[in-house]
Amino acid sequence: MNVRVKLVVFFIAFAVGTLWASPGTEGRFRYSLRSDLQSTLDSTVPGLYTQVEAELLSVLNTLDADVETSIPADTQTNFLKSMASSGVGASRGLGLDYASNPDIFTVGFGLGAGTTGLTDLINGNVAENALPSFGAAAGMSAVVGLNARRVGLKDFWKIKTNRLNLYLNVMSYSLNVDKFRFSTFSLGAHGQYKIIPQKAILPFKMLHWGGVDVSTGFDYLSMEVLFQNKYSFTEVDTSNPPYTTKIRWDVTGRVGADTGVFTIPIEASTNLQFLYIFTLFGGLGLDLNLGSTSSIADVGGDFSYIVSNAGTVQAEVIGGNATLDLSETQHPPIVDLRAFAGIQMNIWALKLVLSGGWATGDTYNINMFFRVAY
Repeated sequence: MNVRVKLVVFFIAFAVGTLWASPGTEGRFRYSLRSDLQSTLDSTVPGLYTQVEAELLSVLNTLDADVETSIPADTQTNFLKSMASSGVGASRGLGLDYASNPDIFTVGFGLGAGTTGLTDLINGNVAENALPSFGAAAGMSAVVGLNARRVGLKDFWKIKTNRLNLYLNVMSYSLNVDKFRFSTFSLGAHGQYKIIPQKAILPFKMLHWGGVDVSTGFDYLSMEVLFQNKYSFTEVDTSNPPYTTKIRWDVTGRVGADTGVFTIPIEASTNLQFLYIFTLFGGLGLDLNLGSTSSIADVGGDFSYIVSNAGTVQAEVIGGNATLDLSETQHPPIVDLRAFAGIQMNIWALKLVLSGGWATGDTYNINMFFRVAY
């Protein structure tokens, strides 16, 4: 096979790491031929159609084998699971205020990033021609929180609504630059209840314990990363002199990942404000996760046949089209246990926050916030 074709296919497979379908499936290549192709080719060279069709299938099968050799099946599976878990991590903590103990409201904006499998990547635990079990995702969100009593909710059962804060967060962002596209969308709604009231240890919030909060709700995050480019694959056959047959496949290739995850977090947290300016906070959580990450991995386009006799073109026809779709889908773990902590700088009602967290499955996240709370 043409060395250039092998290099291009290997580059597509290795650079993004998503060119793989479920092992043992048939028909990963879908192709169709023009109905008049046989008569067109055979009128140029008798019996040429059978030879050309065999060459086309040989090219497609060789491409398929190159991809299979380049990226083992289980490496894409682990890669996509890590991407899905990272999507869960990127949405953690974007929709809540763990440190301000607001009596009336919170408004702000946050950025989040999640990674899974970072330990293996740092330690170099990646086999040759294999994808690392590493994923990364990013999210952002604007959040509004209000005290339940301030919006008119009355106490019910044993719930005192002045201890209950309700939060809503949402954000959408997209970027299209040349051959690259990135988009993300986040949405969440949460309730946070202070089961143990806050307590002043020293006056003027020189040392102030925020009590214990429990919270739950839902988070949704979607993220798409897509690279797209055009390629031309060529195979030349000179085994039937004086005729030379050239098969050219002009394709558009797409590689990337599409993540959509839905999480129900259950958390307990506390905070401690000291010297008024600083607040430390932390907590434990359990996440129930749904969703998936799907690889975007396909190439497709028209192929043409150019038949020459001693250098003179006898026929040039667009013979049909072929598409290779090697996408796969994986899911995050259904349940995660995690811990998180952070620090907040208080400048009266203005709050600047940096936090991080760890979850089972070697997932880490980091968040940055800018908010106003009172």
